[in-house]
Amino acid sequence: MRKSARFTAVLLLLLFTLFRSFGQTGTISGTITSATDGAPLDGVTITNKTTNKRTISDGSGRFTITAVKGQTLLFTFVGYTNQEHLVQETGPLSIKLAGDGKGLGDVIVTAYGVKQNKRSLAYQAQEIAGSDISETRRENFFNALAGKVAGLMVTPSNGAPGSSTQIMLRGATSLDGQNSPLIVVDGVPYDNQTLNQENIVGGGANRNTDYGNRAMDLNPEDIENMVVLKGPEAAALYGSDGASGVIIITTRKGAKGKATISYDNSFKWDKVYRFPEIQKEYGRGTNGVNDDLATLTISSISSVPLYKYFGARYAPGTKLYDNMHAFFKPGFTQNHNLGVEGGSESATYRLSTNYLNQDGVVPNTNYTKYSARMNGSVKISSKMNLNTSITYTNSKNKKAPKGTGSYFLTLLTFPADEDVTDYKNADGSRKIAGSSGTTEFDNPFWDVYKNSLNDKLDRVTGNLNLNYDPFPWMNVGLTSGLDYYSQIGDWFTHPQSRTGITTGGYYNVYEQSTRNVNNQVKLLFRKKFGEFNNTLLVGFNNESYLTDIQSQDGSRLYELEFKSINNTLLSSRNSMSTTRQFRKARFFGNYTLGYQNILYLSLAGSREGNSTLLSSKVDKTPWYNFGSASLSFVFTDLNALKNIPWLNFGKARFSYGTTGKGPVNPYKIDPSFIASTFTGGGYSLSVNGSNTGLVPEFSKTLEYGAEFKLFDNKLSLDITRYETRSTDQIMNARLSYGTGYVQKYINGGEVTNKGIEILATFEPIKSRNFYWRTTLNYARNRGTVTQMPANLPTFYQSDTWVAGNLRSQMFEGAANGNLAGYTNARTTKGELLINPSTGLPTNNGDFVTVGNRQPDWTGGWINRFEYKGFSLSFTLDIRRGGQVFNGNEFLLYHLGLSARSVDRDKLVVYDGVLSDGMQNTATPTTNKITVNPLTMESYYSSVAANPESAFIETVNWVRLRDLTLAYDFPSKWLKKQSLISAAGVFITGVDLLMLTNYSGADPSVSVNNASSRGFGGAGIDYGSLSTPRGVNFGCRVKF
Repeated sequence: MRKSARFTAVLLLLLFTLFRSFGQTGTISGTITSATDGAPLDGVTITNKTTNKRTISDGSGRFTITAVKGQTLLFTFVGYTNQEHLVQETGPLSIKLAGDGKGLGDVIVTAYGVKQNKRSLAYQAQEIAGSDISETRRENFFNALAGKVAGLMVTPSNGAPGSSTQIMLRGATSLDGQNSPLIVVDGVPYDNQTLNQENIVGGGANRNTDYGNRAMDLNPEDIENMVVLKGPEAAALYGSDGASGVIIITTRKGAKGKATISYDNSFKWDKVYRFPEIQKEYGRGTNGVNDDLATLTISSISSVPLYKYFGARYAPGTKLYDNMHAFFKPGFTQNHNLGVEGGSESATYRLSTNYLNQDGVVPNTNYTKYSARMNGSVKISSKMNLNTSITYTNSKNKKAPKGTGSYFLTLLTFPADEDVTDYKNADGSRKIAGSSGTTEFDNPFWDVYKNSLNDKLDRVTGNLNLNYDPFPWMNVGLTSGLDYYSQIGDWFTHPQSRTGITTGGYYNVYEQSTRNVNNQVKLLFRKKFGEFNNTLLVGFNNESYLTDIQSQDGSRLYELEFKSINNTLLSSRNSMSTTRQFRKARFFGNYTLGYQNILYLSLAGSREGNSTLLSSKVDKTPWYNFGSASLSFVFTDLNALKNIPWLNFGKARFSYGTTGKGPVNPYKIDPSFIASTFTGGGYSLSVNGSNTGLVPEFSKTLEYGAEFKLFDNKLSLDITRYETRSTDQIMNARLSYGTGYVQKYINGGEVTNKGIEILATFEPIKSRNFYWRTTLNYARNRGTVTQMPANLPTFYQSDTWVAGNLRSQMFEGAANGNLAGYTNARTTKGELLINPSTGLPTNNGDFVTVGNRQPDWTGGWINRFEYKGFSLSFTLDIRRGGQVFNGNEFLLYHLGLSARSVDRDKLVVYDGVLSDGMQNTATPTTNKITVNPLTMESYYSSVAANPESAFIETVNWVRLRDLTLAYDFPSKWLKKQSLISAAGVFITGVDLLMLTNYSGADPSVSVNNASSRGFGGAGIDYGSLSTPRGVNFGCRVKF
């Protein structure tokens, strides 16, 4: 009986204890963010000190752990100060962790969206805040990066609305491939292609119009931050996509809390303020004799005669017009952003809209863009969350042609004693000076108003990110992205225009449809065993790209100004169909082992298959392997270095990796057919020969460097050295016509890029009311063609052969930014050779190196000052050295319009020897022939005497890229009402000032659009509008 009672008592006690423990069981959830910038922290360890249970925060900083009132939670994360929290309630927690100054203090997004603390990274990764980009108010956010990123070369094609911009990181690794970095938005590659004009019927080379680069479709206000990855590990993980670097963009997301509405606007005025210098002392004529119809044909520029200005001085009282300023007008841009965001602990949302309207400084040009973006996140369960977004963009670009025969070059050579605004007859027809409209270029106003070019774009992008945490140490991520857009455009040439007279007018129309699909699955494991932290990433990525272009042109217009293909003569019509389709599949993995948060070893690799390397004729593998190994050592955590007062943090890093690139275009392995562009259609054998032995370009990169935080964390320093060797260059080389082909893609050769990058950030003042942060960056890259493919003597980019005998051309031992052209002939002793019959220099008649477009070094100086509600920020972009071809001056000089030609009344005797057969003997004939430039115009007009090399300039510049002064109204001013929670005003200037030794208008332009391969048309200034100066005024309001 007593035993039974005791048993019953024990059973009741156990049940009571069990029920009590059940009653105490509960879950606590919350979000962990950085106290510095509010960014969610992924991978924070949360420990219940009472029960010793642990969990880890997810990619959104969210966590859930078993805990009840009275228990203590411990939050630990590398690089942040530990924090304890006593549970007092069951509601959601909001934890903010502060950096400890020992681990670089923040987390950064790396390859495939994985968030890592900078302490563990063994390669350079530079982060740019979205606000630093959006506050510049630039239409194309690429242009906002100039001077801000070490080693990034930013080259806009020109200053017109909707123009494309080319960017390169650490130089060109491919001689004939694309060198632009991969753009990734919220984990999904973002198409940044520029339409290649060669794929349009009648399109020709990529130098007489521009189609924009598609990254300009992004709204800068939607960018939360940007990470620029240049190191071997990131390149190896992304395979061929990341061979030229990666720019990872994270967009703004909704925040929990009540709905808020934000609105901002800006109104910008642009003005062109830099022009080539033109003489206005001598008029049209020949050898000092006036002749208003005197012309000169420079065969290396154009077959159309141009006015030449070798007449007498303008007579006193002659009315001279300022045609340059009469043509250009002030540009005006308005930009409006409206956003709504809010949410709860389980779901957030953000809707943003943008309207941009930019009237250019060139008459009849305009760029308009509408965009709307919706993103949301849902916490499906304590272990699963979903993030998704969709963006729609609509843009219209009304543009002007560029290059030879376009408005800009015609304006440069327009007679100063004629009014450029007088371009039409009384009946509205084209006004010409001579008897034939085919032998003179169109008046600039006629060109921009009557010869029109238009592009229209509709684009939809969407992505879905699903994350599942089956265990605290494991994450499963699924990402899917779709990018679809349709771009249509036309090109109209008036029947009375120079090129339209013989054809009866011309009309070209095209439609490009692009559909890109990207799918990715990844598994991420984080587990600590004793003193060892282990992180393993494995996954698979599949990409599908399809671009289809349909184009048609015709001539013999029935109605003069009606733009329709049906308004052309049926027998004159041509059509062209171009399809570019390829797929990639990639397995990737990355293992990082950390010891005591001091030493990190990382191994990464990918195995990629590329359909552009497949063959239907031979057994050929499309699969290739890339990999990397890296080491990071936080040496200041060693006991011997912990107590150095001025050294707060120090890290050494080393990495080595491989990557590669396939052909820039598909269908190069097997024989292929191309669409016939003539009436009747059909297909013909391609002029490009096949090559079943083609393999990817292969790059090996070594990078090492160090990072420091000094003087109580006020000074941060990052130093990097790197070397990249790119072998098996893929090049579309020219063939002997005897082969039956014109070109063929081949492998071979080697390009090396070596450089150093330094990034320093200093916070000299950081008080309650005043803050000053200054950042300096420095980069020096040396790219060299160490070996030519297949022992070819040379290779050139035909797109760049625009002005004279000057082009982008490579030789063994030359720089990969090499410029080649003609130069003056010299004796074996280096003496200038003189033509005995003219007294003028001769040229060598062959292409040789005349310049190197690579700068000696580039730099940037970024400053931000904050005082109470005021903030002032500015960016200086600095360049030292590197050559630019001043093609505009080349044209003006040969026509007698250059300011350098005003001293033509001075007699000249060239210092040299006569080319009389004795020039290379011990007794050459010294030149004593006197030349009178006033009566001998060939002193200027002779291309042989004044070759392209004479117009190469070594360029330095300091550019004030952007300057912003802003004021946020104090919250106490807004307390009296409940509608507006925050408000501010700002003024922003862009490209306000350039200090340079360059004699032309703007050395930072390109003769081509951004679709050009290799080094592109950067550093060739010919027919391109300089970047205008702009001033923005605007306000921002939050409700």
